[in-house]
Amino acid sequence: MSTEAQESAFTEAQESAYKAGLIRFHQGNKVIGAGLYIDNGYILTCAHVITQGLNLGTKPQGITVDSVANKLVKVDFPFVAEKQFQNAEIVPALWRLNDQDLAVLKILEAIPKGVTPLSFKETTYYREHRYHVYGFPDGHPDGVWAQGEIGGELTRGWVQMEGTRAEGLAIEPGFSGAPVWDEKLEGIAGMTVARDKDREEAKVGFMIPYQRLKSALEAIALFDLLLPEADNLAPYWQSAYQFVRPEISRESHPLTLQEAVLQVQNMSEQGSGYRAITQFIGYLSQPKLRLDIQPKLIQWLESQGINASSFLQEVKQKVEAQQAKHPVGLSPHLLFWVQEELNSDRYSVQAYLVSDRDQYDPLSAMQLNAPANFLEKSEDGKVDQLDIEKILRACLNESSQKLRDIRKLRLEIFLPLHHLNWEVDRWPATDDSEPDLIGCRYQVVVRIIHRWEERYSQYRGDWDSKWRTVTKFSDRQSYRGLICGDGQKFKKIRQNLRHADVTGLILTQYPTIQAEDMSNSFIALLHAGSPIAIWSRQAFDDHSQQFKQLLANSHSQFERLIAFSLDGSNTGEEETDSQNQCDGLLGCCLSQLPESVRAWRDNADQECDDGEIHAGQHIGFIWEDPKLVPPVADIVPRFRMSA
Repeated sequence: MSTEAQESAFTEAQESAYKAGLIRFHQGNKVIGAGLYIDNGYILTCAHVITQGLNLGTKPQGITVDSVANKLVKVDFPFVAEKQFQNAEIVPALWRLNDQDLAVLKILEAIPKGVTPLSFKETTYYREHRYHVYGFPDGHPDGVWAQGEIGGELTRGWVQMEGTRAEGLAIEPGFSGAPVWDEKLEGIAGMTVARDKDREEAKVGFMIPYQRLKSALEAIALFDLLLPEADNLAPYWQSAYQFVRPEISRESHPLTLQEAVLQVQNMSEQGSGYRAITQFIGYLSQPKLRLDIQPKLIQWLESQGINASSFLQEVKQKVEAQQAKHPVGLSPHLLFWVQEELNSDRYSVQAYLVSDRDQYDPLSAMQLNAPANFLEKSEDGKVDQLDIEKILRACLNESSQKLRDIRKLRLEIFLPLHHLNWEVDRWPATDDSEPDLIGCRYQVVVRIIHRWEERYSQYRGDWDSKWRTVTKFSDRQSYRGLICGDGQKFKKIRQNLRHADVTGLILTQYPTIQAEDMSNSFIALLHAGSPIAIWSRQAFDDHSQQFKQLLANSHSQFERLIAFSLDGSNTGEEETDSQNQCDGLLGCCLSQLPESVRAWRDNADQECDDGEIHAGQHIGFIWEDPKLVPPVADIVPRFRMSA
């Protein structure tokens, strides 16, 4: 075929389709690059186009997602809606995906009429394919065409392009992000990314081919499919992730659905014959889950060339086999022991990971290395409170390498009596700039280290007995059997706690660290062997009222359903009409109380801006299982205790 015939192969209809999906990026009054429209408001371009537009330079390496998140970039569609500027926002989860010079954005306004998505074509061999690219180099804000011949793939995964016409333009700055039309494929082969800076006279440029863009494009499609249903999928996508996660994996458990999708995309198929992401969607497509989104999920599977009916049967069999091998059991536990030195603000720390409560044996407990790594760096072998927070985060990281699902972890933090008001659940879970709080991400309970002191040893039998009561009434609503200790003397609280069906204590009035207050509350737990306490860590009057509202939907319900009368005649066991049932924090089953507390902490944190006070952010919660005794508790006499 002659050169002229080859150059005419880019038809008018194809050129119109190309123009309808072309995007132009602006920085003030200057045009800085191009992009291509995918669908449903999504845009693909080079990361360096974005950093240039945000005045962060032209080298995106080292530019963190925090630097570009929530930033707006101005774009228009030059051939369809010229100067009808749109605001586009970076999709943080896909920033520089797989370390590529790649950015995905979402247009925030309505897409102009006439815009159509561009269609990618796949191949592994490009030689002698003719290309056409429209870009916006310096001096050409309205744009100009470049064309030539595609060469071979380079070791870094880019594909070489070379201008073959003496009078034609080479790929240069301003073409970055532009779609590359391949005449032979009759579609988009990739995205322009760079030029040869060392040999400008050679008219050599480079594109990121479709194979390297597939992960981002697939993630876009899955985000668009799954995220609108994220709330409904929350209990299921985590199970789907565990379904496809390798038995031995060093990946930390994802915190969001977006993270899960991206991790699963990179997982191996593990000999199943199906990609991990396909199995992930297959799990969510199981009929027994009865998800409203199931038809769309099946449609996605079929778009991958999969026979959905037979595939879902295979998934079902694999799920059943996996469940037989790993039956659902109790949540794992992290026992985190904080021991204070006498008359000092220095502490010793030990941590133990319990993967199965029923199989736990303190003599063979799995001790974590993180505390020792910190203590060894200290001259006195002790740490301060700020270091304790760091050690706990390190323990979480270490635990994530040993557990299949760290999200189910329960943190049990052992503290001295006068430190029970430490807001341990509000410590950061990670070192990120805006980290989650551990009490929002995990079940966090406080435990009292003094239970193992010799002076309280006579009450351990009561503790075992009380825990049997908790187990016996595990399906009973939490508020039943809890008593209120506000304003009562120590002996009265202790007497009420010793009632056979009472499981714990509630304090809506803030308990200070004064000795009398402590005697009237937490020490009474030790004397009665009671394993549960809930209290407010804030002293404000309006906060106390908030706390009562949190416990039940009205103060009167709180008084009627939870509190003992002052003479102790009310055991909390009377039946009430359904309309009077407590539907606040304590409306759950007793066995679900730790998760209910976590959920309230999380909801309160999401609802409040900085500086606002919400009762749910300041819940103190003691939950003591006598089965989960750390080995260090058996050698407490070796420490110098301070009550």
